[in-house]
Amino acid sequence: MWLAGLGALTDSGSARRGRFDALLAEGRRVQAHGGKAVRRALALVERAATQVEPDAGQSRVEAAVEVLLHSAGLPSRRAVDDLHVQVRTLTARLASLVGAAVEPVSVSVQADAAGWAVRLGGRPSSVHST
Repeated sequence: MWLAGLGALTDSGSARRGRFDALLAEGRRVQAHGGKAVRRALALVERAATQVEPDAGQSRVEAAVEVLLHSAGLPSRRAVDDLHVQVRTLTARLASLVGAAVEPVSVSVQADAAGWAVRLGGRPSSVHST
């Protein structure tokens, strides 16, 4: 839009300049009208916000969201919160089980008739030529 406007301004034809000026005037009118409408809408919202109890509006919105979630087959906020608690509990339990299951293991490599024998915890694990 900007480049088209610049192109129209640089064109020396008076008919094109007149069209550009008319478009510019129309744009200013639309902008002024739109700005007034936005200011009116903001004033209405501010006025309505002062007349609503703070918690009442929020609880109505939360209830509406819960209905929408249910109708879409999605879990409620409470169900998601409960699931987070379960995941944290399971994660902690898993960490404790992994920590308890890991025991130090000694690893040794010894010369063997077939090459080098690797032993884990004193038990033969594998034999390698090099």
